[in-house]
Amino acid sequence: MTNYVIKAKTAHINVSPRGFLAYATDFSNAYESYKSDNSFSPASYYLVCRSLELSMKSFLLAKGMTRQEIKDRRKYGHDLKKLLRKAEELGINKVSPISDAQEEQIVKANNWYARKGFEYFELQNIVDGRETLPNLEVLTKIARCLVKNLKPLCLSVA
Repeated sequence: MTNYVIKAKTAHINVSPRGFLAYATDFSNAYESYKSDNSFSPASYYLVCRSLELSMKSFLLAKGMTRQEIKDRRKYGHDLKKLLRKAEELGINKVSPISDAQEEQIVKANNWYARKGFEYFELQNIVDGRETLPNLEVLTKIARCLVKNLKPLCLSVA
């Protein structure tokens, strides 16, 4: 019997865009299956905003940014507005168009999301009131479109 040794060349696969988009999909799907008996559920907003954040980060990674860059709290962190601006700069609207009206809702959501208003009960939430909340249906539509439209790009990055 002869012994064979097979040597494979080193391959590089950038799983970050795929992984981030997979998580974005999970958060979007979690929102779709989430039901609350409360008239207001911060969890609904959190799940959709988290999907938006991870989708935009997957796009930025697919466009060559590093994980360290997108995780930098001072630069982007969990700030949907900053992530959107950078994504627009790198051409996200060519892949998944975001209208001005949709962008307004993302900015409105960011006023809560960036300060963790959907995660922690704070007096500021009561002061701001529900009229400052974004339109959840619009955010959900954006999240679904990003997950769907970014998938081919994220899968094509090696």
